[in-house]
Amino acid sequence: MSTDAGYLSRTAGLLHECLRDVIRTHQPEIERVLAGEPLDPQAPPELVARAIQAQGMWFQLLSIAEQNAAMRQRRQREVERGHDQLRGTFAQVVSA
Repeated sequence: MSTDAGYLSRTAGLLHECLRDVIRTHQPEIERVLAGEPLDPQAPPELVARAIQAQGMWFQLLSIAEQNAAMRQRRQREVERGHDQLRGTFAQVVSA
């Protein structure tokens, strides 16, 4: 596993555990959904809505973690190669 993938995995794991802690405190009935388990088919609509909200929050947190890992990787490349060597930067486009 590369360092970048390891960073993303650790960050996503931390965020997932934090979200599960919040769910466990405020709506423990839906924690199983974040663990990948199905919700009880007889669950009331309000609980189903909360489970969907929790999944939506998880996807948003995962997206933030992925964006953070990508930006971190880009900054690392900038340090290693120099700002002028990065493709797609404003400075690179203007100087071309």
